Amino acid sequence: MTGRQSPRPSPPRRAQNFSRLPSNVVQPRSHRCWGLAPSPNPGAGVTRTRPRQRVSPSGLQAITHASIIQEIIIGQSMSTTPKLEGGFRCKQNRCFKPIYKEWIKVLTETAEQWKRDQDVPWWYNERASLSLFAGAIWRADGHCLEEYSDDKRAVGPRTHRFGEVYPGRVDLFSSWGGFDFIAEAKQKWTGCTRSTKTTIAGLKNKLKEARKDIRVSHPKRQRRLAIVFARPYFQKGTNVEEIDARLETWIADLAELDTTSYAWAFPRCARRMKTEWSYCPGEAILIREVWR
Repeated sequence: MTGRQSPRPSPPRRAQNFSRLPSNVVQPRSHRCWGLAPSPNPGAGVTRTRPRQRVSPSGLQAITHASIIQEIIIGQSMSTTPKLEGGFRCKQNRCFKPIYKEWIKVLTETAEQWKRDQDVPWWYNERASLSLFAGAIWRADGHCLEEYSDDKRAVGPRTHRFGEVYPGRVDLFSSWGGFDFIAEAKQKWTGCTRSTKTTIAGLKNKLKEARKDIRVSHPKRQRRLAIVFARPYFQKGTNVEEIDARLETWIADLAELDTTSYAWAFPRCARRMKTEWSYCPGEAILIREVWR
């Protein structure tokens, strides 16, 4: 047969099973949404729940939590609500991730051991909360020193220049990840029985106080941190079925604070435990790095 033959038609493309791709293969855009990296374990997909969207008569999109769409996302689990048992958000201080993971474990394990005595570690003062955070630093292969004496210098209210030196104490020195930190810690009980707006305003003021205190400590090649241990509580007559929903709202409102990172822990084993006057389900730690 002479002449030019027509090209052979290519077979139809078969649907690819991306869950079986090797880990070094870049997945298509539709499977890399939300900035997810390829799964290090090929074939191990995880379930993501997303609320179904419906369009109202006015054309606006609303979210109904009654209908849940199950999607397979490679490599990471996405959730519509924060995990109450424990979580963290690092806006800038990425080196805090291993510390936060250990801190959540410390609170959860201690609450599990103390529940038979109807006691939890976050019902005490600021010093107790700071010791738990220091324990998390040690468990993450860091080093720390608490409540040590050091020289401080007054800061001008307008010029922000250092003034006279006077003796004082620093709440915490820590070292991990190749960095040295000094920190001043505060404690804040926040009522969540009604609205969280007033509680967030109180946390802003407490963060401001911690930042003011750490500024008088002269950094000796150290990074300075303002820390606030926030403890939401509910009045004794609060419906226990509403506590989880209000805690989710409270955690979501923490994003409004001027922090560089924060974490929370509300262990399931002690979330319904109460004192003589209120429910105190857990604790959050708020950190703001101070540069000047």
